Amino acid sequence: MNILIEGTYSEEEREVFDHTFSRHNVTYLDDVTPEGDMGDAQVLIFRSWRTVAPLLSSMKRLEFMQYLFAGVDRLDFSSIPSHITVASCSGSNATPVAEHAFAMLLALSKHIKEHHESLSKGVFSQQSPLAAELAGKRIGIIGYGEIGARIGRYARAFEMEVYAVNSTGTSDADITVTLGGLHGILHDLDFIVLSIPLTVHTRGLIDAKALSMMQDDATLINVSRGEIIVEGDLYEHLVSHPDFSAGLDVWWHYPHKGARWEQAHPFLELPNVLATPHNAAMVEGWRLRTVRYCSENVLRYIEGKEVKNKVRKEDYLM
Repeated sequence: MNILIEGTYSEEEREVFDHTFSRHNVTYLDDVTPEGDMGDAQVLIFRSWRTVAPLLSSMKRLEFMQYLFAGVDRLDFSSIPSHITVASCSGSNATPVAEHAFAMLLALSKHIKEHHESLSKGVFSQQSPLAAELAGKRIGIIGYGEIGARIGRYARAFEMEVYAVNSTGTSDADITVTLGGLHGILHDLDFIVLSIPLTVHTRGLIDAKALSMMQDDATLINVSRGEIIVEGDLYEHLVSHPDFSAGLDVWWHYPHKGARWEQAHPFLELPNVLATPHNAAMVEGWRLRTVRYCSENVLRYIEGKEVKNKVRKEDYLM
C-alpha cells in the first residue's frame, strides 16, 4: 500500500508511522521534491486541508483519507470524490477533553473564579455565592460518543443523573433521546455539555429558543465547536440571565497567527463565563497519542477491518 503523510512531525512521531507501516511504502509530503509524483498514493494521512486540497485531483488512486483531528467540519467534502473513505481521529484524546469539560463544570458550579477574585480583593465571603451540590443534579450530554460517555461516567461518580443525546436514542445513560427529543429535556437539566460534532444538523442547535427552555440557573459547557451555539443568542442570554453560566473552550472566531483574539461579543467581560483557548485536548503527549491512534486506524483499513470514525459525508454537505 502506498501511503502519503502530510504535515511536520517529530522524530518520535515519524518512528510510529515508519514502524506501523513497515511493510508498506511510506512517503512524507515534506520530503517530496517539486517534480515528485504523488499519483500512486492510495492512503493519505493529513493535518492541513489547505495543503492537501489542491493535490486531490492528481491522486487518482486515492482510497482512504485519515484526518489527524477530531472535527472534520473544516473539510470541503464536495471536493472529495465519493469513492474515497474519510476518517477522523475522534476519540483519540477523549479522556483529556472529558476531564476539561468536567473541570469547567466543577469550577462554575462551585464558583471558584468568583471566590478567588473576592479573596484577591481582600473580601472573605464564605456564603456568597453559594456553591451547587452535584449529587442528585441532572446533566445532559449532547453528543454521547467517546467524550460524552466519559463525561457521563464522571457524572455518575458524583451521583448525578445522566441524560444523553445521540443518533440512536439508546445508551448506558439514565435517559437517552435523539436530537429530535432535545427540546423535551432541556428544562429538566441543571447542566448541559456539548460534545457533538458540527454538521449541517447541529449548526445553530443551541439558539435563543433552546436557551429559553433551559433553567435560569443552568450551566452550559461547550467542548465541541462554537458554531453549535448561536453566538449572539448566547451572549444575550448570559446578560439577561445572570444566574446562568457558560464554560467555553471553543469559539466562533479564531485569530490568524500572531493576531489578537476577539469575538463579536465581549464574553470575557461577563462574570458568568469561564473561558479557555480551545486546549481541552492538549495534554502532555497528545500529538503522539493522536499519531498512534490514526496509524492504527489506517492499518485497520489496510487489513480490511472495520475503520473507526468513518465520516458520513452527507452530514457535511449542504
